[in-house]
Amino acid sequence: MSYDVNYVKNQVRRAIETAPTKIKVLRNSWVSDGYGGKKRDKANEVVADDLVCLVDNSTVPDLLANSTDAGKIFAQNGVKIFILYDEGKIIQRADIIEIKNSGRRYRVVETHNLLEQDILIELKLEVND
Repeated sequence: MSYDVNYVKNQVRRAIETAPTKIKVLRNSWVSDGYGGKKRDKANEVVADDLVCLVDNSTVPDLLANSTDAGKIFAQNGVKIFILYDEGKIIQRADIIEIKNSGRRYRVVETHNLLEQDILIELKLEVND
């Protein structure tokens, strides 16, 4: 059984546009420290502005079960963002996502191209301290 990729992309786009959230993507830029090294610039480089995405902040903590002495490890609650592949392919790990409505900032921990179909990207985020 096959499916029309353009039809699926349009359906995903419609789902995101029903409850859109606008985000800004920032990336740390580095400048010379004058001693041969680099330091983080105070002004972050704006990678993208006004991207439309779908935010899922109802995720439960990740539960990792290992056969080590530690047993089960609970991770901090995370936020997930779903964004269309064409818009989100420029986002990299360690970028900073700023949600425009609330002004909250998150750091990108992981990026996943869901089902490897180049339709939707899932970004796992953690609070940027």
